[in-house]
Amino acid sequence: MHQTLLALAALTAAGAMTISQVEMQHHTVESVVRDQFELAVAGTLLHTMEFVDSRAFDDTVTPARLRQRYGLPAIMDEAARDTISFDDLIDIDPSGFSDPATFGGSVCNVADPDPATVSCNDVDDIHGGDWQLVDLETPDGLSLPVEVRVEVTYVTSAVGDAIDVPVDYPTGHKRVEVFARSMALKNRSGVAVPLEVSLRRVISFDTKIAAEYLRRSILTDGDGSGSCESDRQAWLATLDQLRGVLDQARAAQTAKSQGLAQAQDVLSAAQRTQADADAAASAAASALASARSRRDAAASALSDAQRALARAQDTVANGAAAVEDAQNRVASAQNAVAQAAQAYDDAVQAAEDALAAEAAADAAYAQADAARTAARAARDAAEDARDDAYDDAIDAYYDGTYYYRGNRYWRSSQARDAYYAARDRYYAA
Repeated sequence: MHQTLLALAALTAAGAMTISQVEMQHHTVESVVRDQFELAVAGTLLHTMEFVDSRAFDDTVTPARLRQRYGLPAIMDEAARDTISFDDLIDIDPSGFSDPATFGGSVCNVADPDPATVSCNDVDDIHGGDWQLVDLETPDGLSLPVEVRVEVTYVTSAVGDAIDVPVDYPTGHKRVEVFARSMALKNRSGVAVPLEVSLRRVISFDTKIAAEYLRRSILTDGDGSGSCESDRQAWLATLDQLRGVLDQARAAQTAKSQGLAQAQDVLSAAQRTQADADAAASAAASALASARSRRDAAASALSDAQRALARAQDTVANGAAAVEDAQNRVASAQNAVAQAAQAYDDAVQAAEDALAAEAAADAAYAQADAARTAARAARDAAEDARDDAYDDAIDAYYDGTYYYRGNRYWRSSQARDAYYAARDRYYAA
């Protein structure tokens, strides 16, 4: 009986160790998925900041406002444009910039800005408002919703003032704070885990940059014909370059989304494995409870036998006292002796039953020991398979990649597929 209980306790401990290992693997996968989500949200944050940084510093210094201010046409002869000293022309007093109370008066769609309007042509237009949704599309048709919000404030610029201190009057410096958040990530209970990141940058007004924007905003026709062909060709070449950069960014985003989908699949597999381990632990707990119940029943039977033996001893003692006390009670004494003999036979039978129970317990212990040996052999085989899969994945990774200027690249798509196949075998093990 005790050996059976020890075997069940060992089985329960093995189940607990398995559950602990599954929990560790699950936490590792959750960490990888969270890192992928944070990377996607941070990419959206940087994209939004670069979008804001590419706007004009203020509504009063957009190219259209500057042309109107200095009486310059939108199209002029190239030679005439080159005679203008734009750096000397622009003389802007920061105190004349927009009032901070007017920030955010336009409705600027950060996810899809309209270049044909003036609602997104300067930094102030993107200030405040509600959270704006920016969807990151994956190759398999899924989307990661990310919300962004921008706040713009004037900061101090006078000599001796503290750096980056908000003020309520126009200066030559604006602090831009971009906030991004996503509620797409959920834990095992299905509760959303919020991801929030922010980025701050101070943008200063630069007359040279404003002068360059103004110069480029004035189109030239070269010979005065008004065709603007040279400018059009230059803009087309620039547009082709931007398209190439956009294609590269989309390819990087696609690779990142694929990694996110793979990590999500691994997380689902880990959750299923944990459910199986929970079921095994529940079955082990039920078996242990049943063994405890049988142990309690055996203990109760042993207690009853001990009480019966005590009563039999009392009867024998009373019979001996009666024989010594009076010979006229011989008949009663003989009857008591017969009862004692019957009690002795019952005790012998109980002893034989106890020996049979002990033999059955020894057999059950032998079966439990064989099961434990088989479990250890299975565990060793699984660990060997896992180690082999890990070594194959490492070999495939280093054989299929190479370093160039501090970065690692795949030698071929076959090498990359071999690595992913070896890694999947490792995860399966």
